[in-house]
Amino acid sequence: MKTKSLNRIILFVLLMSSVIIFSGCPYSSKYPISEPNSSVDKNYFGKWKQENSENLYYEVSKFSDLEYKIIEVSISVTDSSVSQTIYSGHITSIKDIIFLNIKDSENPDANYLLYKIDFMSDKEITLTGITDYIKKEFNSSEELKSYIEKNMYVDYFFQSENKYYKK
Repeated sequence: MKTKSLNRIILFVLLMSSVIIFSGCPYSSKYPISEPNSSVDKNYFGKWKQENSENLYYEVSKFSDLEYKIIEVSISVTDSSVSQTIYSGHITSIKDIIFLNIKDSENPDANYLLYKIDFMSDKEITLTGITDYIKKEFNSSEELKSYIEKNMYVDYFFQSENKYYKK
């Protein structure tokens, strides 16, 4: 009887470990895919909530003509305290795929986090992180963009997607 319970616990731990490993953070780079070159779209300003998440949302507004200001608001489950992180972000298009480059705007040494973004409508988007299994070091945005362009249609290149809805 104890063996069955122990086996179930071990199986549960292994499954949860794999969930954590396979849903990690997206690839981060000291370079964006490109410098900002697309005007911000006011349709995406507002409050966005991740599907199935009540304690985390994002407020999107204009940072500059070419960059978004993205405020991540996290509400603690234990004591309802609120913490915020302010990011700047911009869009890069490569062929038929649109990417979001975001960076902690309060930390000058922060890396860019890179996501594929699908605009389902003005009220729904899907973000999919670029895999963090990339071990290659890039020396410029041009090198990074070239690498992404060559590999973005390969199955393993992206992590699982997250849906966000405008409130």
